[in-house]
Amino acid sequence: MLEAHFNSQKLVYTELKPPPYKYAIVKHGVYAPENEWDIIFYPDARPMQDRPQGTGKGDTIPVLNPWWEYMQKINSPDGYLYNRSVGALWINIEYRDKYGNQIKTPRAESIHCGGNFIAYEEETNTHVKLISYDYRMKTSGLNPSVDNWQMKPYLFWKAVAVSSDGKLLNPHVKGKGIDVYFPLIRNTELWMNKNDLELFPAPPDDVQYYLRGANVYGLHAQRGDLLPLLTITNGANGAIRKLHTDWFSLSTIGIVPPAGF
Repeated sequence: MLEAHFNSQKLVYTELKPPPYKYAIVKHGVYAPENEWDIIFYPDARPMQDRPQGTGKGDTIPVLNPWWEYMQKINSPDGYLYNRSVGALWINIEYRDKYGNQIKTPRAESIHCGGNFIAYEEETNTHVKLISYDYRMKTSGLNPSVDNWQMKPYLFWKAVAVSSDGKLLNPHVKGKGIDVYFPLIRNTELWMNKNDLELFPAPPDDVQYYLRGANVYGLHAQRGDLLPLLTITNGANGAIRKLHTDWFSLSTIGIVPPAGF
């Protein structure tokens, strides 16, 4: 568990060394100004592939009970209601009868959401292979206080919508915008086309990336401290985005930060 405090301009911590992944941020969708259906906002979905080819979506992904149980642990009741909804973002094939009883295995779209981070170790000239969870795994070994979007934002993603005028929004449930989190699960493999990603710049030799929620830090291998690279805070007029160094920059705006972030 992270034990940290700010000391001058550096973040001192005690924790295991993070995995040596490479990272990217998912680009937001660009929606045509012609709005013939009077759509208020669009789910900010970007496709994932089963293999390092093309730009379309891969096969749908079965969502088994262990993952539903885990989503219920890391979401509010309204957030979990959105997790299970049909036709809003993740699931577009009805899996319940008219009484609300589940009659077949729910299957999720092979999509990610704009503004979220991904991690990868393998890449081709056109694609990167995402670090992800197997849809069949038993989630009883996961810890909701550690295995979540705040602590591992490359293994979980926060839902985002885009209004017809380009504003980022949280999804709406019962008439209000809420924070909703999904696990990044795969059927076989998950790949994303690099055109849908903004890759992190290569860090200096003695620095390793360290992600927390929407924030990016740099871990100094020798000194063992963390320096902020990109921080997001909630201000009176919305999210305040701050870049702290000359060498690290992302032009893609992240997700809508949760309340109190």
